[in-house]
Amino acid sequence: MSFMKGLAKAEPVWLKTMQAPPALFPRADEIKQIALPEDVYVKKFFQKYLDSKHEDAIKIFGFDPPSAHFFSQRVLELKESGVSEEEAMAVADIYDDEVQQVLCNALEEISSEKHYQEKCLSILVHALQSFEGDMSQGKHDADQSFLFSRYQLTVSSMVMASLPQCFPDILHWYFKRKLEEISTMMDDSPDKDDMDLDDKSTCVKAGEMDIDEGHHQGKFLDEVVKNIGKVVRDLRGLGFTSMTKDAYASAISCFERLKYII
Repeated sequence: MSFMKGLAKAEPVWLKTMQAPPALFPRADEIKQIALPEDVYVKKFFQKYLDSKHEDAIKIFGFDPPSAHFFSQRVLELKESGVSEEEAMAVADIYDDEVQQVLCNALEEISSEKHYQEKCLSILVHALQSFEGDMSQGKHDADQSFLFSRYQLTVSSMVMASLPQCFPDILHWYFKRKLEEISTMMDDSPDKDDMDLDDKSTCVKAGEMDIDEGHHQGKFLDEVVKNIGKVVRDLRGLGFTSMTKDAYASAISCFERLKYII
């Protein structure tokens, strides 16, 4: 039996080695480090950032924002380092951006490594095709499809097994934060249709400044949308389509309900 015929078996012996977890992808450990602990600073987070209507909404829908847990964890870490509670709570405000950066960087590097390995696998398949010169194109396509589907399933299983249990909550929190950013930018956009003549005359004097600010806001909005799109593509590429849809739908639903109550 030729080498290529061996590859076409239902369970090629050499393919079983792909079942074992390969070396960890870059930043896989960093994703694990994102945790959602329970402690007293969750309450302080609500007192600091959420008004009574927000708290009522949380009670009604039973939603405890993961961002509160991130904030809480950061405060505790800083306090253990000798930082005062007041300073720790102030510094913890930047933690949201840090978590977003870790998530985006981890997905980008994992996806990049996966694409590289897929390219290597494609080169291997073409090399084997050249070795078996009499193999038909249809047979080659079938083998390549089989190998890539098995590889993608293996990668998805390996990455899924390495994720923290709170990862769906992290995605929920990420999408909700991005929706809040977009909503804030849209709410801050000036509505010039309701201005009277004096207001418009005043605005003309600062027209260039308005244009610059609008351009900057537009660029920032584009970056937010682009960031969301990239995260979604990376997640889908890793086989997390269902999880991504659930997290995004949940974030939209929660965001809309909170906006309705407030």
